Amino acid sequence: MSARRAGVAGRLGAVQRVREILERRALGDLARGEAEVDAAEQRLAERRRAYATRPSPPPSLSPLELRALQLQGLGAHELVEAASGDLEVAEHRRDELWQAWSHASIARKSVERLVERRGIEQAVAAEQAANRALDELILQRRQQR
Repeated sequence: MSARRAGVAGRLGAVQRVREILERRALGDLARGEAEVDAAEQRLAERRRAYATRPSPPPSLSPLELRALQLQGLGAHELVEAASGDLEVAEHRRDELWQAWSHASIARKSVERLVERRGIEQAVAAEQAANRALDELILQRRQQR
């Protein structure tokens, strides 16, 4: 019976180590996801500044100059939209990574609680065995008298 318990404890220890590794990996992925979101926010801010600082039109424009200015504005707007889309994708990925980390953390904590419960159960069983042995010793001493 004790060999079986030792095997279970060994397996639980291995599972606990694996869960800790998975949680650390998920946390690293989450940190990279946060960095991606930060980079996407910076790109969006740069693109918005570029869009806001595009040259204003002179008072009189030829149709060709007006068309060129319009195309510049559309290009800058498309860049802002693309950066905004990239930010949304990065935020979505970060949210998925946060969920993965959360699940990994919960799994690690559940194994820790299981190991703790098993430790308590083993301590209770050891105490009961010690009490039983003490009772048997007392009975033997009484019978020897």
